[in-house]
Formats: sequence, structure tokens, C-alpha cells
Amino acid sequence: MSHTVKHAIKRFPMEMSPCYNVLRTCRAFVKDHNSYPSTSNDPINIATIDPQALQRLGEQIAPQIYSTIKSDIARETKKESGDASNKDSTTWAEWDEEGWHYTAANFQGSIAERKERATLYILALDAINFCFWPHPSSPSFHTQQQHAQFENNTLEYDHLAIALRKLAEQDEGDTSSSTYFFSPKNLATMTVAQFEKATEPYLQNHSIPNIEERVRLWNELGYGLLTHFQGQAMNLIEQSQRHGPKCVSLILSTFPGFRDESVCPRTGKWICFYKRAQIAVGDLRQALGEVNDSSYQWTGMDELTTFADYRVPQLLRHVGVLDYCSTLAAQIDEGIEIPCNSMEELSIRASTVVAVDSLVSVVRSIVKSQMMMNVETAHESSSIDAILFDKVTAVTLDWYLWQEGEKLQQQGKMKPHHKTRTIFY
Repeated sequence: MSHTVKHAIKRFPMEMSPCYNVLRTCRAFVKDHNSYPSTSNDPINIATIDPQALQRLGEQIAPQIYSTIKSDIARETKKESGDASNKDSTTWAEWDEEGWHYTAANFQGSIAERKERATLYILALDAINFCFWPHPSSPSFHTQQQHAQFENNTLEYDHLAIALRKLAEQDEGDTSSSTYFFSPKNLATMTVAQFEKATEPYLQNHSIPNIEERVRLWNELGYGLLTHFQGQAMNLIEQSQRHGPKCVSLILSTFPGFRDESVCPRTGKWICFYKRAQIAVGDLRQALGEVNDSSYQWTGMDELTTFADYRVPQLLRHVGVLDYCSTLAAQIDEGIEIPCNSMEELSIRASTVVAVDSLVSVVRSIVKSQMMMNVETAHESSSIDAILFDKVTAVTLDWYLWQEGEKLQQQGKMKPHHKTRTIFY
């Protein structure tokens, strides 16, 4: 059927897939350490998943997807009967709902140049997409003024995404690749002073913590592209053949700063999350779709996991899917930092990955049951499965949960998110 991408690469070997390893190691961690229900006296159950709350959340989300999926089924049927429609497939969870990101839509150069610019913007953004909350206790804050500046800082992801978008837009009238702010050469040689001078006008008095590490990651990104991909970000995309897990693997092998891994303090077992590498691939797929057209499709996106950070576990806790032990709950509510690589942090992140993976299955099952009520042929049933695996994934659910969490956070309706000092999320 037309939904299938032609000439797709063979499925990435499971044992080599970083996305599979995220899910495998997180499932193992949850099995070893988290069981539901937990008790306040049980030190093992730090963060647990409530299956009934997860089912309720799935039942709440499914109706919002049903009409979109139904429209896609009808569109596929028309295409195969010769009554094709040029209308793009509908989306129930928007990637850039607020218009924060840069897609080079107004750039006057070629399609290839537009794709290169958008790809560099996404990689630069996701290279430093971590830890926006302030660090007033850091030794680098020498004065009361600096301390107060970060104490009152309200920096969020959207501020960074918009600021970098404006930097990308500032030279759109010049088609020379060397003048582009996010060119690999510029990233490789970026200094802290240059970073601060460039971003300050667009951040609306918001301060970015840990600038030194962010600049180092940009340097790493620039040198990696120059060394391994001839200074062309689209060479990375083409080498991955637009296959989600393979693209994640290339990012991880080229840029060490994306290697979001740890070892369980109790068992010594390896665990990985790859939040920024996976979100970069999700962003690239959508941004390049905006630059080109809906035929610029990717495969393997259903294998990516949720992007385990702050907002999604905060939302899952709010709706009762995640249940924290009393000690951890009190630490989070009081704004006490959760140490990086601690059992508490690993429990939150692993439980988030496993919960969203389970939520994907719940939502797919509910929507399929609704759709099957009107199915007359086996062909229609296979069409439903194909579209479900494209539309209902951990990536699309992550977008939905993150956006819902952002709205509730702005309305002051949720308890605080956990705070961990890290470069990985």
C-alpha cells in the first residue's frame, strides 16, 4: 500500500539498536527494583507504575486519536482506488505546535540548502537541550547579584529554541553556507564569549546555566561533522538512510556528548536512555518534512522510546501513573536536587520509559478496537495496523504528554518536577 516506504533499509539488528537497548535496560531496571503497589517502608520501590492509572490515561487519550486515524484510513482507501487526494496526512500530536523551531521555510536558497540549514539548527539545539532550571548553589555564582539572577530565572526550552531560531534567521538573505551561524566551522570554533554575545539579545533577560559545557558540546558537534561527514549535516541523514534507530546510532558513535548512559548502583547493570539523541532524530524527521514534503519519509520511528526528562514524569505523576515513595516525593516537592546516576534518578527515568511504552500498547489496542467495528476486509485491518504503528508511537505520545505537561505547568496545576544536574536532559 502507499503507506509503505519503498527501498527502506532492512530492520536494524535488534542487538545493535540503541533504541531497543533503552527499552531493554529500562524494563530490566523496573523489573529488578520497582513493583506495584509500593509501601512507604520498602526502600526498593522508589518509583512505581500504577497499571490502572495507565489504563485510564490511555482511555483518555485514545478518543483524541480516533478521528485522525479514521481519516487516514479513508485517505489510504481512496488512494488505492484511484481517487487520490493531495492533502497531507493529519497529525494528532503536533511537533511544532507553537512555532518555536526553525525549518528554513523563508530561506531563498535551494531545497538542499534549506534541508542543510534546518538539520544543523536541530542538531545544535538538541546538543544543548538540557537542564534549564537555575543553579543558584553553584560555586560559579560569586556575587549576590548573580545568585539572584539565577534564583529568579524562568528559562525554559521554548526560550532556547526561539533564540536559536532567530540566530538561524538572521542571515537568510545570504545563501553562503559559511555565514550561517550553525555551520560546522562556526560551531567547532565557538567560544563562550561568542555564545553569550550571540544569544543574549534573543533570550529576553533569561540566563543559560552551564554555558561552558554547552559551548563544548557545540564544538564537539562541529568537529564531528567536519571530521566524519565532510562538514555536511545532511550526509549524516543520508548515511542513516532516514532510519530512526540507525540515525540515533550514528549520532551516538560520532558525538560522545549524546551518550546518555549509566550503571545501576545496586546491581552494576548497564542502563541507557539516549534522550537527546532520540529527540534529535524525532525533531529531524519533522523538520525535514517541513522543508521538503510528506514523501520525505523515515522508517523505524516506532522503535524510538520516550525522551526521559523532567516534564513527562512530572505529568505522569500528576495523573497517577507514576507513584513515588514518600521520601522521593518529599525531596521533589521541596526542590531538593536528586543526584545524577542515583537510584532515585534512574528509577524515575526508567519508569517513565516503561510507562510510556506500555501506554503506546494501551492506546493502540483501544483505537484498533474502535476501528475494527467498521472493518469489512482483511486489507482494511492491515491498513489500520500500519497507520497505528506510524501515528501512535512513543515519540508522538511523548509530544502529547510533554505539551499537556507544559500547559498544566504554566497553569500552576502540577507539583514540581525533579531536579537533577546533568547534561543529558
